[in-house]
Amino acid sequence: MSYYEVKSGLWEKSEETYKGTVDAALSARCVAGSEADADYIFIAKLKIYSGKAAVIVNYTLSQDWEEQYLEMILDPTQNKVTLDGVVRNADGTEKTRTTLASRNMSLEFETEYHCHMISKTLSDASKAVYGIINDLVAVKAEDLAAAFSLGMHGLECLGTADQYTEFSKLQKYKVI
Repeated sequence: MSYYEVKSGLWEKSEETYKGTVDAALSARCVAGSEADADYIFIAKLKIYSGKAAVIVNYTLSQDWEEQYLEMILDPTQNKVTLDGVVRNADGTEKTRTTLASRNMSLEFETEYHCHMISKTLSDASKAVYGIINDLVAVKAEDLAAAFSLGMHGLECLGTADQYTEFSKLQKYKVI
């Protein structure tokens, strides 16, 4: 059992479903685990009702309390999936966002998507992240910068105030 720490937005849990609602900061984020977590698979089913939804891996805080993480974003309005490296200031405002990979993909609101984020060490000791939707590799990034190579996992909703997504069947496994 993991407990999720709310970083922004409004989060509600009923049964096994987490509902994230975007606040005035244009985000709803929560994370769980340890900043030392490495080599894992984080699985979530998500259903976007409005805005965009993301699954987070390798979340850490810098010595200046900046949030640093990778996220696979599903955007039904653009029919696009992106893998972004994000840095947020200590107050949660976005500092930088770099797209590492993207793919056009038909996405629908109110449709359930089965997402896997794999964070692992490759045979040459470099770090990689793979984003999988409904058993298809949608985005990937290899040879990651150290700041994005390990850390916590979580969920994010992006958009305007009151847009929301529901996440369920959250699981995390160690990759051997």
